[in-house]
Amino acid sequence: MTEVSVPSSRRIAIIRILDVLLQAGLMALVAVTALAYFPFFSDYMIPKFAAVHGLGGGLVAVWLVRAALAGRMDLPRSPVLLPMALFTGISLLSLLSAVNRAAGVELLLTQVGWFLLYLVAASGLPGPRAVLRLAWVMVAAGVVVAVLGVLQYAGVHLIPLPKIYGDLPVSTLGNTNFVAHYLDLVIPLVAGLLLATRGRVLRLLLGLALAVTGAHLVVTQNRGGWIALSVALVVSLVRWRRRLPWRRVLLLALVAAALLSPLVELVLTSVRTSGGDTLRDRAGSLVGRSWDRLVSSLDTSEFSVAQRRLIWADTVDLIADHPWLGVGPGNYEHHLPAYRTVTRHRQWQEIMGERTQVAYQAHDEYLETAAETGILGLGAFLWLLAALIWQTHRLTTVGPAGAVPTTALTEGCLAGLVASVVHALFSFNLQDPSSATHLWLLAGMAVALNRQPPVAEQEDAEGSAEPRRYWRLAAPAAGV
Repeated sequence: MTEVSVPSSRRIAIIRILDVLLQAGLMALVAVTALAYFPFFSDYMIPKFAAVHGLGGGLVAVWLVRAALAGRMDLPRSPVLLPMALFTGISLLSLLSAVNRAAGVELLLTQVGWFLLYLVAASGLPGPRAVLRLAWVMVAAGVVVAVLGVLQYAGVHLIPLPKIYGDLPVSTLGNTNFVAHYLDLVIPLVAGLLLATRGRVLRLLLGLALAVTGAHLVVTQNRGGWIALSVALVVSLVRWRRRLPWRRVLLLALVAAALLSPLVELVLTSVRTSGGDTLRDRAGSLVGRSWDRLVSSLDTSEFSVAQRRLIWADTVDLIADHPWLGVGPGNYEHHLPAYRTVTRHRQWQEIMGERTQVAYQAHDEYLETAAETGILGLGAFLWLLAALIWQTHRLTTVGPAGAVPTTALTEGCLAGLVASVVHALFSFNLQDPSSATHLWLLAGMAVALNRQPPVAEQEDAEGSAEPRRYWRLAAPAAGV
């Protein structure tokens, strides 16, 4: 790391302006990827990917200019960097043999953009307060998404949707799968903020946020999301079993349930949906359907399960034919049809009927990564995700105590990462612009939340509670 002479007052002023732009841009990015919706687009992902490339690219540029003016770039001493570089290099090698190189370049640029956003958040957010502001924006956007979705489920449509959607709670994300991808990251963050917040009013608001986002996930009827979040919850409870005041929490929950039950009963029996039934009737039906939906996960003839089994069988054959470097990033869908046998094609037609005959995703990120970048790429990718989780785990044990309870918020980030990694076994959430953007930003936020500023930079803050210049990451925060 190269040191330079003390910059001029004008340069310092520009650097501080760039810091503000960086933080504001990150807030805008998480809001836009969650809330952007335009009915004239045929695909909900179009405006969200535009935000990832446009806003994300702009943020990376601001980060680089800021580092150039400051004369230094403080990258985190992180176990994530090596597998990140290795996976990118293997993807480039795999791209050389791709049939559709343009699609490969597009996917590779998107992945590299997310990696860079992780570095921007990890090294560009100046400490806990900036992280906390960004977390609140994420939660606020998540609440808007959830409220819109729950209202859609109740038959109230505040945004125009094609009639084919009916009352599906897709909100601004376009698909119940995408909603679950997103909420698997937002819900743990809300829980982390709830544990990290001391004010009663804020806790009440966060409790309501947790209730509405949780309700939205339930009405999506997305089993992958339920399973992923359940695994993350179990992991968090095991990790927090000695920190949480269980008796007090249980007592408060029972008292709150007793006090609120008459009000809840009144609302459920008084409010009617667009179909004429009461919310109580709808809730009872939802509980029954949710149980049946969860049990059907073990039924191999169920539509989603049978569909995935056929896709996975085709994908395994594709991997066997291109084992080391795969078919190239972004080229999975171009090669998969050739690996469907006659028997599986007939089974697919029976399952899908008039629906599309082409599988664009493997509905398993790990299988799709192996198909596109080979066993070598899959190994680097698994190393990368494991490093992210290990690093965040280490931050919860060695992170500093600060103005906000950093451990609780870091635990929320960790739970979101765990849920996303588990959900990737059943879906393509690591390619979804909303969820993938939040995943990499949460990983970077956990690093920024726990790093220590050098003494010289604390003095340079001129008494501010939050230094405006870069903080170096302490070596223990990287788990090395």
